[in-house]
Amino acid sequence: MQCYAKKVIGRSKKQSKPWIGDKTWEKIKERKEAKLKMEGARSERLKQRRREEYDAKDKEVKRSAREELDREEGCDSRKGR
Repeated sequence: MQCYAKKVIGRSKKQSKPWIGDKTWEKIKERKEAKLKMEGARSERLKQRRREEYDAKDKEVKRSAREELDREEGCDSRKGR
């Protein structure tokens, strides 16, 4: 049944967010690499260091995406806070 559905419907494709720019996509790739390094670490001390690096990258990605969304919408999401 699934085989026929794939032939008829096709595989669903992930749509990227139109407001996310190339700069943010690069940061997303860096964050993904940091996560792989974090998961591959063996010692607890190294895992902790990699976790801190990943958290910093995560914040950068979220900040960058938020800024690009605000530019796209023409508003500032921080004003109400």
